[in-house]
Amino acid sequence: MLALLVLLVGATGALVPRVARAESCDAAVEPGDSVQAAIVAAAPGDTICVEEGTYAGAVVDKEVHLRARGDVVINDGPYSHAGIYKAGFLFDNYGDNAGSGSSITGFNFQGAAQHPYGAPDDGKLDFAVFSRRADSVTIKNNTMTMFLQAVTNWNGSGWRIKGNEVHDLWTYCGGGIGIITGGFDGATVADNVISNNEVTGTLHVPDNDCGGAGGLYDGSGIVLYADFRFGSPGPSAVINNKINDNDVSITSNNPDIVNVNGIELTETDDNPLTPPLFVVHNNKIVDNDAEDLGRWGIGITGAADNLIADNEVNGSGEFDCYDDTTGAGTSGTANTWNDNDGDTSSPPGLCGDDDDGDEGDEDDDDEEDDEDDD
Repeated sequence: MLALLVLLVGATGALVPRVARAESCDAAVEPGDSVQAAIVAAAPGDTICVEEGTYAGAVVDKEVHLRARGDVVINDGPYSHAGIYKAGFLFDNYGDNAGSGSSITGFNFQGAAQHPYGAPDDGKLDFAVFSRRADSVTIKNNTMTMFLQAVTNWNGSGWRIKGNEVHDLWTYCGGGIGIITGGFDGATVADNVISNNEVTGTLHVPDNDCGGAGGLYDGSGIVLYADFRFGSPGPSAVINNKINDNDVSITSNNPDIVNVNGIELTETDDNPLTPPLFVVHNNKIVDNDAEDLGRWGIGITGAADNLIADNEVNGSGEFDCYDDTTGAGTSGTANTWNDNDGDTSSPPGLCGDDDDGDEGDEDDDDEEDDEDDD
């Protein structure tokens, strides 16, 4: 199977985010002030309002609620990977769930492609939000432009990633992902909701990227991911997560080296011949639009007992709907595909007029969908 090459451990046009509605603030950050200093001084649960201007981001190590007032640009931040990559906001913990319960709303994150592969660190943002093991984080109504990975949630449960605009991605022998929720090292990754986001634009791939001819890996708009690479035992389960009402349309500038898929559920091992353990299961992909993707609109590799329903998928380079599993589900796969609108699928019957999937539980409502947008 084609693997995503995501990053675990080890200059763009400005889109103006939606402005957060008026609310009380426990602290305000103004131009010339430090967001990091405000977080250090905050009590758990405080709301920090950041006034219009340009700032460096921060490490989030306690529950805080960060709100942008006006066009608040984040174009710098802490290193997330031993002096190699930077994140706008970093939840950097390996077991204490620091920063759980936090929210980040209304910011304009600006990254930059670090090309060609092997180029020295440029000191600019590579991730908008990067987390290891924080739970119940809300990332809402932000814009994120030109990132290696825009939102990265490793081993976190209960996240709400809603109403964000991701425009343009890039690769660096990995990455090229809009929104990823994934697990490793025995974690259970559950009850995350990724909804009402837009992932659009171009996946920028340097000519010397290690994807190479034939495609070692693909980029992705949105993905649920089980990571068994580098000797990791992988997650125990990626379960009960939901991807709904998103719009994904992104194309690679160099598809012969790294192509791109719209929405994926996948399990990846260093050895592509290793049989999957199917720890990505009982998730829902419903009511999404995926258009003009380079390879697959919606792709399932090594994931079982998931519901893929009521999606509009068209214009994909290879297949609008793709599933490499076998089982008692739709068209002999291990998943349920129901009422998806698309032109091409492998195996046949996953989407389009020949869709013969069984009816499934299509409970599209969750508590986030009932909230008013900021």
